[in-house]
Formats: sequence, C-alpha cells, structure tokens
Amino acid sequence: LTQSRALTELSSDNDELKKELEKKRKEIASLVASCAAGEQELKVQAEAHLHDLAARDLMVASLEDIKTQLSKQLFEKADIIAQHENEIMQITAANCAIKKEMAGQQRRMSQQ
Repeated sequence: LTQSRALTELSSDNDELKKELEKKRKEIASLVASCAAGEQELKVQAEAHLHDLAARDLMVASLEDIKTQLSKQLFEKADIIAQHENEIMQITAANCAIKKEMAGQQRRMSQQ
C-alpha cells in the first residue's frame, strides 16, 4: 500500500513536472520569438541608417563638387579682373603719354 501511494505521488509529481517543463518550453519559445523580432527590427533600423549615411555621403560629394566648381570660377574671374586692371593701367599710361604730348604741342604752338 505504501509503495502504491509512493508511486501515485511520484506519478503526480512527474505530471506536474511535465506541465512545468511544457510551460517553460513555451516561455523559452516566446522569448526566442521576441528576440528574433527584436533582431529583425534592429536589422531594419541598421539598414535605414546605412541608407541615410549613403545619402549623406552623396550629398557631401555633391557639395564638394560644387565647391570645387565655384573655386575654379572664382579663380577664373580673378584672372579676368587682373587682366582688366592691367588693360586699365595700360590705357591710363597711354592717356598720360597723349596728354603729355598734347601739352608739349600746345607749348610749342604758343611759343611760335
């Protein structure tokens, strides 16, 4: 009788342990699914960040190109300004020479 009661209690304990084990398995499966979903969300976010970074890299490269073009135009315009200043100095020098010549001719004419 004692053995029979002990077997019944062991069987009952065994059933409870099986239920507890099944419950733990379901909890673990739920945690694994939750982790997988979290991992997938992190992958999606990481991919979005990579796309953002790539877009920013393209913008920076484009801005660098624009900066280079503007610098080139600035140097070209500075060159043109220097040429114009040189021409103005030559014209001014020619004007001075003409005025000097005219003043000399007037003096000679007034002396005659």
